[in-house]
Amino acid sequence: MNKSHLLGTASVMTLAACTNMAVDGGANLTATTPLDNFCNSQYVDCIDVSVSGGAINKINDLSVGEPNHVILWRMSPLTSSWSFPGNGITFKGSPQPQSNEISCKVGAGGKLFFCVDRNTIHATYSYTVTLKDSAGNTITLDPKIVNN
Repeated sequence: MNKSHLLGTASVMTLAACTNMAVDGGANLTATTPLDNFCNSQYVDCIDVSVSGGAINKINDLSVGEPNHVILWRMSPLTSSWSFPGNGITFKGSPQPQSNEISCKVGAGGKLFFCVDRNTIHATYSYTVTLKDSAGNTITLDPKIVNN
């Protein structure tokens, strides 16, 4: 594992530690924060998740080509009334990723959801993105992760 890759993985662990950090209406997580620098890292894909007309806007399938890749879904805008519940990203169908292949966690009061994809098994994984609003209503979308 090269140094920059190790730093990227360490960044994910730091992000994991921020699971309970205050979002303050999204004001402290804006386009000018270090989160965007993190999203521009070589082994990171950030996916903006937005809602319009009561539905999640299209999320393109994601192709992962390197090991220990970080996938970060973030609410856009971060001030959205929608958030990720604990099961905000769930894998469905067959094949199911092994627990040591893709591990996920919700963070920042539900405004972020991230997974580390170890990409040791070449497969296409279908997953569901689930969002909830303050009234408890949920909406879903079903894109894919392709491990090359």
